[in-house]
Amino acid sequence: MPILQGLCLTSSRKQWQDNDDGLSPLDVASQVAVPEFDGRIITVPFSFKEIDDEGLISYVPDPERCARVAGLAVRHAQLRRTANADKRVAVVFSAYPTKHARIGNAVGLDTPASAVKLLRAMREHGYRIGEIPASTQTTGRAGARADRTRRPGSGLAY
Repeated sequence: MPILQGLCLTSSRKQWQDNDDGLSPLDVASQVAVPEFDGRIITVPFSFKEIDDEGLISYVPDPERCARVAGLAVRHAQLRRTANADKRVAVVFSAYPTKHARIGNAVGLDTPASAVKLLRAMREHGYRIGEIPASTQTTGRAGARADRTRRPGSGLAY
């Protein structure tokens, strides 16, 4: 069951709107990073820390942002009744640091092999999946073409 995480920010709505960085480091840690470790799906800020006329601090929900979180929840719930073949799914690989040769890099995880297994399992469960590489060697070559830095003798990027 998906658990959606609405963000209760430690800043006022005005501070949040005026800040080009978006979230403060504290909000990133407590409202994004930790919930993601728990497997929660991060949504959007819906509550802001405001100071009232008497100097008291309270979290104030923002109606527009609350409606957005509610809309996300409804659309996630509707997926239960959507045939797998009609769902649109994206598999996104990280690229940190930003180099083509680092696409999908994860310590202790064979990302290309995991992606191929995931796609095969999804196909078995009725998802419309296009061409799946026959082996991870194929996916490795695709990554190697993206970055001309190659591991000597292997033909693969590193």
